[in-house]
Amino acid sequence: MTLSQFWTMIFGKQIVWDERARGRDKLALRGGQRLRFSDTHLGLANLAQLLINALTGNWPTAGRPVTLTCFVGRVSLPSLAQSCSRKVRLERKPAQRRGGHVLRMTTKPTNPSGKMPLRWGGEAARIAVIPGDGIGKEVTPEAVKVLRAVTAPAKRPLEFVEFDWGADRYLKDGVSLPAGAVEMLRDEFDAILFGALGDPRVPSNQHAADILLGLRFKLDLYVNARPVELLHERLTPLRDRTEKDIQLMVFRENTEGLYVGVGGFFKKGTADEIAMQEDVNSRKGVERIIRYAYDYARQNGLKRVCMSDKSNAMTFAHDLWQRVFKEVKQEYPKIESRHLYIDTLCMEIVRDPSQFDVIVTCNLFGDIVSDLGAQLAGGLGLAPSGNIHPGRTSLFEPVHGSAPNIAGKGIANPFGSVLASAMMLDFLGWKPEAQVLREGVKAALKENFVTPDLGGVKQTVEVGDWLAKFADRVQ
Repeated sequence: MTLSQFWTMIFGKQIVWDERARGRDKLALRGGQRLRFSDTHLGLANLAQLLINALTGNWPTAGRPVTLTCFVGRVSLPSLAQSCSRKVRLERKPAQRRGGHVLRMTTKPTNPSGKMPLRWGGEAARIAVIPGDGIGKEVTPEAVKVLRAVTAPAKRPLEFVEFDWGADRYLKDGVSLPAGAVEMLRDEFDAILFGALGDPRVPSNQHAADILLGLRFKLDLYVNARPVELLHERLTPLRDRTEKDIQLMVFRENTEGLYVGVGGFFKKGTADEIAMQEDVNSRKGVERIIRYAYDYARQNGLKRVCMSDKSNAMTFAHDLWQRVFKEVKQEYPKIESRHLYIDTLCMEIVRDPSQFDVIVTCNLFGDIVSDLGAQLAGGLGLAPSGNIHPGRTSLFEPVHGSAPNIAGKGIANPFGSVLASAMMLDFLGWKPEAQVLREGVKAALKENFVTPDLGGVKQTVEVGDWLAKFADRVQ
């Protein structure tokens, strides 16, 4: 058995063995994470670490031991066992095939709660619900209501667990994210349905940064997916554009760039003050988001990927983006690859959005261009987003903020939250139900059964009830 077959046995469909790639890059986890070892130069220490990561790190066992049995040749098992002994119990016996062993690997329990997400064999898809602040507390319950309605006919197993993390909790006891929260979300849940954060009582928005940015970084949610789709032609400010003209996806790198908080002040508050903010870009981070964009295009039958940077001005950070893009695009010859500087991209999106299928860019530029796209498709009230790491707990949220000026009035638009829920269903693999949610929003827009921000007179709860009935009726 070759090492590539060995890894395929361990990881199953999660593994990709790319024979076209150069030696060190052949082994890759599906979703873009590259394991930079070759089949001929994989040391025992590295093999042991990969086994530990596979069995106890990247795929936590939620309290239940997992046993994997496979044939291994040309590996010194005593040395491997010694390297792995702290986290993985290894047993071996001679194999019937000459020159190898049967390796039995059993993880040691890591999660005493025993609550297992669906992706690891649990009984239901476990969804952490964090309504947050302001209108997040109003639109998130409507999304949950619609989710229950759309998944009931097919008996999709869903379990919702709500958490009160937000300004109220922060002001009460000073806690933004409780101790152990990240590990719990990582090990016990399939996805997070998020509302919105922001409260005038916390001017610094410290709790919002701790919770939302904290989860993005600590859960390594490196993909920010922002679909830009016009659901009704009356909503776009562009003249003579229809739904088919505005259908694209923006992928924003979500864990690096200017958002990592590297920087500082010198002589702050004086006339000589200097402020610095570092733009951090890693080869790993750039490659995995570009590769994710190409994989998404290929899986969804899309023909065009555009990478956007400002490499003519940012000659170091975005030179890396240029080099990685040129390398990765060679692996996708059937997809049209294009590069535009970010200022040109913004102009071109407004001039003719129909020329784009998939856009991929850095953290800051993605933040800007995705909001521009959202406005072309009807505004932030209709914009969903996903913060994704394939195969791990991922977070889905409406793009709009907490809107304290209308909070408590019952007029918040729930469409963004419902469309984010559709993205979550796609992530779970429940695509028919996801499509029903999108069709429901389109139908509500067609009938003008909408909240005041879209020209209607309906209350938040009324729109939620209408969508729930639509979901139940069409299935």
